[in-house]
Amino acid sequence: MRIANEVKSADGTRKFLIEFDDKKCVESVLITHKRTLCACVSTQVGCAMNCTFCATAKMGFSRNLTADEILGQLSLMQGAILPLCPKELGVNFSPSQMQDGDKFSRRPERPEAVNPVQKITNVVFMGMGEPLLNYDAVVFAVNELRKQGLKWTRITVSTVGIPDKIRQLGRDTHCQLAISLHAPNDEIRNKLVPVNRHFPIKDVLDACKDFPFCKRGPLMVEYILIANINDKLEHAKELAELLRPFQHIVINLILCNPVVFSPPSQETAKAFKQTLIDAGYKTIIRTRKGVDIDAACGMLAAKSI
Repeated sequence: MRIANEVKSADGTRKFLIEFDDKKCVESVLITHKRTLCACVSTQVGCAMNCTFCATAKMGFSRNLTADEILGQLSLMQGAILPLCPKELGVNFSPSQMQDGDKFSRRPERPEAVNPVQKITNVVFMGMGEPLLNYDAVVFAVNELRKQGLKWTRITVSTVGIPDKIRQLGRDTHCQLAISLHAPNDEIRNKLVPVNRHFPIKDVLDACKDFPFCKRGPLMVEYILIANINDKLEHAKELAELLRPFQHIVINLILCNPVVFSPPSQETAKAFKQTLIDAGYKTIIRTRKGVDIDAACGMLAAKSI
């Protein structure tokens, strides 16, 4: 596998087109924050979930990635930032590339050698594909990252919500869970996330209640705000009631990127956020990173960049 192309956003986000031995491609993203460097990895070539706001859905589904292909994305991206010293810094993520004694660690052995923001500190399984439909490879990758020293609180697996796999994930590994909810009721979610017709909101949230790490840390709820569809104040109030059974919740509001739909105004988004805060929820409007290079939420499509 190799980096076939790379493009950098004005905000520092870097998007990579990763080509595998069979010429299939995925996109992976590095997102720079003040103190962290977050790697967003893909788990499938394409996706079968057919979410209406997502560019990946337009590709259809091709195949699952192997665990080595998932971890290899991290190795390639880290190597693109630190091409001179990946082994010294312990960034051999792929088991097939690991040597005895190699570890993934947040800090380099020689702190003066590199700025910490140049090392991957967080990994999110939020790229192309539905992670829980490539379950074995994703769990292997999560466990491998943990063996290499990455804390479970820095690994997040995102899913549209497959109840039995959510419960199994809680038994088989340690990681953070993010639910791509995007709607406060089944009527709206059926239109945005068609798999909801098979796994309605109640079933998904019941599975989240059984996820052990939601009892020790927050359940992350992803909610894409789409103008005139799910952005009304009554939707915010309905969402607040829906999530009431959970003790620890972080709600990430995402302004819809212009793939099919349009985002609401900043004023509408802020009012939605404030309604949730007033209801007692930690709520943030996620900073839009990489929009100018089609690297933001719902924009990955493995096209030539």
